[in-house]
Amino acid sequence: MIGMAVELTPLGKFSKWVIVPVLVGLFGYYVLGPRYGGEIAKRAPKVGVFNQDAPDEGNAQNQPKPDNPAAEFKRIREAKK
Repeated sequence: MIGMAVELTPLGKFSKWVIVPVLVGLFGYYVLGPRYGGEIAKRAPKVGVFNQDAPDEGNAQNQPKPDNPAAEFKRIREAKK
């Protein structure tokens, strides 16, 4: 039997294609992730994060909401003409 391929059982195929990849992924997520996740987070640029202590005048989130948005839109549109 040297050199002959052996057919896997259905359980062997399931293990090879489902259980093993899931175990490798869990190992990477729970063991390797905490080690390298902190380093990646430190090097990543802070995109879309605003300083909550000092409000930004250009930030639309800090502006008061109009009582009538349609009237506010019409006023702005008329002012641009």
